[in-house]
Amino acid sequence: MKRTYKKITRFFKTDIDIFIEELHDYRYKLDGAIKVLERDIQTVGTAINKHKAIGQYLKEKQKSKYMRIDSLDQIIIQYVKTDREEVAKNFIREKVKEQQNLGTISEIIEMHNQKILEYQQRLKKLQSTLDNQNSHREAFIIQQQIALQELTMIKKLDKKSWKNHIENIQKEIIHKDPNKITEIKIDVLNNDQLEIEIEKELSLYQKHYPSSGLQRLS
Repeated sequence: MKRTYKKITRFFKTDIDIFIEELHDYRYKLDGAIKVLERDIQTVGTAINKHKAIGQYLKEKQKSKYMRIDSLDQIIIQYVKTDREEVAKNFIREKVKEQQNLGTISEIIEMHNQKILEYQQRLKKLQSTLDNQNSHREAFIIQQQIALQELTMIKKLDKKSWKNHIENIQKEIIHKDPNKITEIKIDVLNNDQLEIEIEKELSLYQKHYPSSGLQRLS
């Protein structure tokens, strides 16, 4: 309805009235484009903060897993030294699972870091576009004021050339167009592979921490 009314009223306006309206419309479009950019910048900034918060939480989990693995490592060493192989295997099994969990967390952290980098690059581009758009808007406001002043003068001094003046301004300053989280594939060992890894780890512990003949841990 508003557009229809606007089209009808244009028939009752002079060329100068229409030209002035075009100037205001163009400025309105510039303001709208700037608001969209500002909203996008706020959205991307929020996304960055959320990913950073998640990343911080994951780093704490990663640190906890490292500590747990170190603790299991010390327990395994003691059982190997006292020839408690079966018990050592159980703890090695637990350690392998913790290492898998650690690998998962590390991959998620890597993904979040990459996502933050992508958002930061997007934010930088948006900010640059906003700066350019603000500069363009400021320049347009100045050009708009000058154009209207010149038009007023030309109407008084040379009534025949005002139409050409409007056309030139339209060419110079009025433009038609002012401006899931990637899934992580995790390789989980099946039971046979897990037992092989346990045997390998046990042999490494036995190699580096041979039995000392001490009393076995209960």
